[in-house]
Amino acid sequence: TPEIYNGIGSCYDALGDNIEAVRYYKKAMNLDPFNSDYCINYGTTFAKAGLYDSAIIYFNQAIQLNSENYLAYSNIGAMYALKGEYDKAISFLNKANELSPNNVSNLINLANCYLEKNMILDARKIYTKVLEIDCEIADVFSGIGYTYSLDNDSKRAIEYYLKAIDLDPYMASYHFNLAIAYEKIEQYEKALETYIECINLDKFYIKAIYNCGLLYAQLEEFKAADEMVDKLKSFKPDIAKTMEGSIEAIKKAIESFKDNN
Repeated sequence: TPEIYNGIGSCYDALGDNIEAVRYYKKAMNLDPFNSDYCINYGTTFAKAGLYDSAIIYFNQAIQLNSENYLAYSNIGAMYALKGEYDKAISFLNKANELSPNNVSNLINLANCYLEKNMILDARKIYTKVLEIDCEIADVFSGIGYTYSLDNDSKRAIEYYLKAIDLDPYMASYHFNLAIAYEKIEQYEKALETYIECINLDKFYIKAIYNCGLLYAQLEEFKAADEMVDKLKSFKPDIAKTMEGSIEAIKKAIESFKDNN
């Protein structure tokens, strides 16, 4: 029966075997071509393979079969977001939101798209709505913090970045954004500490190493700044080569601040 084939496909999907999942989802669709959920499952396998346009075809087919299937609209929105087509993404995500107003995943995708379009207030409004549904999502606190950073309200940004870190202390990007916020309000020691926390979590976080090196130079801690240069130089040759501009910028900053003494 199509239900059994679909169930087997779901099992393979859960195991990460996309090829077998495709095979069984396809059998389910062939036996019951009018089931919109089977179209969604089949389309999802293409999405996981990075074939976003193919995925959109099957999600649209699901809508043709059931115009009230919010997941089809949500998935199409997610595909367009991954393609960088944010206006289309927002349109489909909003339609999904009309059909299922409290779907957290859809709302987060919508807020992220608004952020990509620099629609700061819209993004913050959606993120805030998510917190009313689930107040334990670190990415949402980080997203709100980022909207305040874009508004140059670093103090409010810091509040939200700290909440994000409380929920997920191992996400390097939260520490990086927090460090930038500290730096903007001239809390340089806290900024340095937070950049170092970021680097400890992800030793390849190049932007954190670069910012840290510049800040050390600005604070005339030249030995520490040189250590950041050495970190950048220590990467594999192909990566280090792309860092040449960053290395030179830190070196120039060191020389500049030394000359001013």
